[in-house]
Amino acid sequence: MMNKIAILGTGTAGLLSLNHFCTWLDHTWEVTSIYDPSIKILGVGESTTPRVPYNLFLGADFSFAHDAEKIDATIKHYVKYVNWREHDITSLIDTSFYGIHFNNFKLKDFLFERLSQKWGDKFKIKTGKVIDLYNSNQKSVVNIDNKNYEYDYVIDCRGYPENYDEYNISEYLPLNHCLVHTVNEPGKWNFTYHQATKNGWMFGIPLATRQGWGYLYNDVITSKEEAMEDIADIFKIDKNSLSLREFKFKPYYAKKILEGRILKNGNRFLFFEPLEALSTFYYDEANKFFYDYIQGRYTEHQVNETFNIYCKFLETFICYVYHGGSIYDTEFWKITKSKCSEKLKGCEFFDTIVRHYKENESNIYKAQNIKPFSPWQWQKFDEQFGYHYFKS
Repeated sequence: MMNKIAILGTGTAGLLSLNHFCTWLDHTWEVTSIYDPSIKILGVGESTTPRVPYNLFLGADFSFAHDAEKIDATIKHYVKYVNWREHDITSLIDTSFYGIHFNNFKLKDFLFERLSQKWGDKFKIKTGKVIDLYNSNQKSVVNIDNKNYEYDYVIDCRGYPENYDEYNISEYLPLNHCLVHTVNEPGKWNFTYHQATKNGWMFGIPLATRQGWGYLYNDVITSKEEAMEDIADIFKIDKNSLSLREFKFKPYYAKKILEGRILKNGNRFLFFEPLEALSTFYYDEANKFFYDYIQGRYTEHQVNETFNIYCKFLETFICYVYHGGSIYDTEFWKITKSKCSEKLKGCEFFDTIVRHYKENESNIYKAQNIKPFSPWQWQKFDEQFGYHYFKS
């Protein structure tokens, strides 16, 4: 009798989860993608850590040389911070690796075709509206269009939660609104822009056929009108000609990523902001731990405890980047510097991170297990920001 796992949703996290479990589960398993074709993904353009192209190679035989066009991909060698200091800051990827930028809208078709070719009947597709999801005895139950289907395990990647009762909301992270601006010209650079603005910062994603820019700000401090004026000024265009998409968000993470046979992943699990594209690292970590949980290597409590620590680490890292401010002496940056500095001041968790990295800096073996950056990356990053926390 076949074991069955279902992945709900076909945003980035859902597709990476499909790829992961097709790769690592053996042929006694069926891996089913369940999604509602009427639900659209955000589709801004995605920046990744090096794990994503490597995992796509394992699961779908992805090769940048042969497949980049299929997902509108470009190479990513680093993140470039502009206007955070008087000089540009580069957050480098180790030279033996690379990340990618890709078109979210194209990834599903590419992966569905490749997973079908490579894994045959192991990979399944089911469409419909998910009405309910719950644990029941030794199964998890997905109600699709008012009909129940049983699976051994389910990964829930259906996007933002309906309410935040079971989530921790960060009181320190400053952003809650994004305006997306598209430039219909190829992005001819090999890094992700993190450009500080008067009201927050803006990411820039180079795709092979277009550019995706996301202006991030706090709508309690800055009005949408002010944000649009700043975007128009940055791109030297008339404000009335802007055609923007927008989304609002909270900075949050799940109190429990795992309950019984159901794992939350993607925005169902965590959303802070796209700094350094670290969300894809955490999606992958969630999949790895869930696989080991299925194999009996971790308990539910151990998985939840681990990811509680991971999320606190990510929140602390973002505050670490922000707390030195930028070249702008505006209300947003004054408030943000104050709140993020307050978070780090006397923070035992941050002090532990600094000590941990210093202790392992010269130990190459241990350094391989430090996540998500190596001590070398941390030190270079730290020096450029002028913090010097990680200097020996």
